[in-house]
Amino acid sequence: MTDDESIQVGDEVEIPVGVDNHVVKAKIADVNYYYKEEAPYPIEKTKKILRKV
Repeated sequence: MTDDESIQVGDEVEIPVGVDNHVVKAKIADVNYYYKEEAPYPIEKTKKILRKV
């Protein structure tokens, strides 16, 4: 999840993962937009992209 609308498929980003939220680098494979009620995973449990690399 992100507020940065410039992120596109293929971009590299840093994201928090695991229960300890350690930061890893990942590549964006797909971009989708959902209404809160229709999101495939609970919004309150979804972690945000930290930044583009």
